[in-house]
Amino acid sequence: MSILEAFKGAAAEVRDTPGGTLGARLGAAARLAATIGRELGGMPALLPWAARARLDRARTPAPGKGRGGGVTLVRDVRYGPGRRQVADVWVPAEKKEGGGSGGLHPPPPASPPLLPVALLIHGGVWSSGDKWTLGPAAAALAQASGAAVAVPNYALWPSGEGRHGSGGGGGGLDAGAADVAAALGWALAGGVGVALGGAAAAPAATPTRVTLVGHSAGAHLATLAALAWSGGSGGEGGRGAPSASPAAVVSLAGVFDLPSHYEYERGRGVHYLSTMARAAGGAVRWEDERDDGPSPLARAPTPREAAGLEACSPLSRGASRWAARARPGLGRCLAAVPARLPRTWLLLAGGSDGTVPPSQSTAFAGALRRAGVRDVRCEVLEGVGHVDFVTGWGGGGWTAAVAKVVRG
Repeated sequence: MSILEAFKGAAAEVRDTPGGTLGARLGAAARLAATIGRELGGMPALLPWAARARLDRARTPAPGKGRGGGVTLVRDVRYGPGRRQVADVWVPAEKKEGGGSGGLHPPPPASPPLLPVALLIHGGVWSSGDKWTLGPAAAALAQASGAAVAVPNYALWPSGEGRHGSGGGGGGLDAGAADVAAALGWALAGGVGVALGGAAAAPAATPTRVTLVGHSAGAHLATLAALAWSGGSGGEGGRGAPSASPAAVVSLAGVFDLPSHYEYERGRGVHYLSTMARAAGGAVRWEDERDDGPSPLARAPTPREAAGLEACSPLSRGASRWAARARPGLGRCLAAVPARLPRTWLLLAGGSDGTVPPSQSTAFAGALRRAGVRDVRCEVLEGVGHVDFVTGWGGGGWTAAVAKVVRG
């Protein structure tokens, strides 16, 4: 999550403490301090991993530029004109004759090989994150699947930097959803292959299939993008062929029902720290609420606020904002576009995940099956936590399962 926005939320909760006495506010501040310590206490342990991830990104060679460790990397490829509409593309290095991965590509063949493409979407509570955080995951997935793995950035709340590139309005999560839909359109139209073809001695990667893979909030945005393209809208700025749609969706600890997840966050006491409800509301700003009485998030959402959460929930509304033919209720939304909806869904959840409960995945899997989607697999992985889906690739048992879906 965005630490700055989390502290803004904490300040709002202290400010709006019922009674408003100094003692009450000090008590609220103490409770929040304990919550912040619990939620952020594990971050220092991730610093060595983050440093390695940044270093690996810096050292991984471009195709044809040197010897790599089984993968090559094309950095900062544009999928649109927006400031954050850039992606890193990780590609498995070609094998030398006699085995071994040399990381050096021979001259491109007359008929370039057709590679599957995975679009890997990072999480971050819709307000933080960057493509480099999934670099190790992308490298592991590229090697395990033989696919080109593109990791895009997208607009983050509250800046909404992607609005000019993909048509996402305002600073809410709708801007991020529009960017992910645009990235999907770019991939479906062969944008990954164009990016790789522009690098010296790199194989083209015309997609035989495109798979969306998302973690946490990224899985939510990937689902909205899949529904958008299946519904025929594709989002403004999308460049995929009218008949194109993703072949599969993989969710890692995804959030699908925002209203119920808000209640879960309230139960944990983190609803003020989380930016989910604020991102879903779009125009909500903590600073603007001082003269309007208690913060809306100090209580249960009003009908208007609840509608904002519901409108952004694939499970609740079928992503009506992004699927042109959506109807209330996921089943009816999916039934409207059965021929183009991704027919393969792999939903993985962590049995030790306290951030996003496995019930989000199991409930969505049930809704997909009731909607007539036949190839739905949902698995709760015991001993796996929320961050493990970012840091545990290669050694994690899910790498092979995701790679199998990406290969098709």
